[in-house]
Parts: sequence; C-alpha cells; structure tokens
Amino acid sequence: MKYALLSFVLMGLIAGSSTADVNDLSGGVLISHHPPECCGTYEPSQWCDVYEERGWGIATPEEQVNRIDAVTYSYATWFIIAAFCEDKQFCTVVFGLGEYEMGIWGFDTASVFSCGPGGDGSRCLELPTPKWPGPGEGTALTSTSGSWKGNHRAIYVISGYAYGYDGASGILPLAVNPQKRVGTFTNCDIVPVDFPIAAYGGMGINTDGVYVEPECGTGVEDVELPENAE
Repeated sequence: MKYALLSFVLMGLIAGSSTADVNDLSGGVLISHHPPECCGTYEPSQWCDVYEERGWGIATPEEQVNRIDAVTYSYATWFIIAAFCEDKQFCTVVFGLGEYEMGIWGFDTASVFSCGPGGDGSRCLELPTPKWPGPGEGTALTSTSGSWKGNHRAIYVISGYAYGYDGASGILPLAVNPQKRVGTFTNCDIVPVDFPIAAYGGMGINTDGVYVEPECGTGVEDVELPENAE
C-alpha cells in the first residue's frame, strides 16, 4: 500500500509539472546581472534587443554575475532579470532600489530604461517615483507590446559609473517600490493577479552582490508518506 501511495503521489507531481500554469508567478525573483562583455559598440537603444543573441543573458541563477570592480571609476552596465522555476508569462513588474552609499555608483540616466518583451526596441509604460533611479526610489513597468514570456527575461537596463576611490565598496540592492510599498509580478489574466517578488538581488561594487534564485515548489525528494500509511 505504501508503494502504491508513493507511486500515486509521484504521478501527480509529474502530471502537475507538465501542465504548469504560466500565470502562477509564485516564487519569482529579480536578479542583478552584469555581463562583463556588454556593451561594446552597440548603441544603448540596442542593448535589450541584442541581449540574448550576444550571449549576455543567463539560463540558470548560478550564471548571474553580481559584482563590478573598479580601481578608480569604470563605466558599466547591468540588467535586472525576472527569474522563475519554469517558463512564465507576465505583464507588469513593480520594484525599487534600496538604500546604498552614494559614493559607490553614479547613474547615467540617459541609459537607464526598460526592456520590452518584443525584442524589437519596444519599451514599457513606466511609472517611476520622482527621483528614480536612486536610493529608496522605485518604478512600475507595464508592457505595451504583449507579455514577457519565458524565463530569465531581462526587464531593465542600468548603466553608470562604478567608483573605487579609497577602497570604496558596497551593494546596490533591489527592493520593494517605496511608493507602493510592494514588489510584485502581475500576470496577464483577464482579472490580473499580483504575486509578491520572493527575493531581490543586488549589484556589488568592489564586493560580491546579493545572489538570489527562484523559490520552487515541493520536489520529489521532499515527498513524505503519512506515518500511518500501509
């Protein structure tokens, strides 16, 4: 009877994984990723569009690069990536930046922008707080060209100067949007549902940043039989 029950549970898990709900955004996270080879001679308007084809993206959380090193100062670009345990579909993202030491980073505000899902230079409707980007500020993105689909999707580009004067170091942490007091992914259902962002990465300047990975559901290895199973 124990083996029959276990087989039934395993079959249910396998069946469930093959019919995953792309609109269930539970456990999704925001990763900070700095492709060292980015961005060469490409114009900023092209960065989102060539992100995948140039190999700047990641396929697993373990590939994230969340550190930028600078002896004096260095111009650098990093991406904010939406990551889940499997392919998903979403239409809105709300997030922000936490507090950090101003002396470690300076924004190039002309090269801070959203990455739309179309891969054709499309952007998003963006509703930022008054001093975005900056410490304790936030933004909300809504796609105007269909939904983001898949996994490990770049949703935002941040460029600027990393400073290393006098051994300066610190982390630019992603965080909730302070105006809305939440950080969420919103699906594309007829009646949209908000899902809290499970964890926020952070870009480290002359130090390791904050590593995050999606919070996945119960796996086969976690299945336990009831004590009274026979």
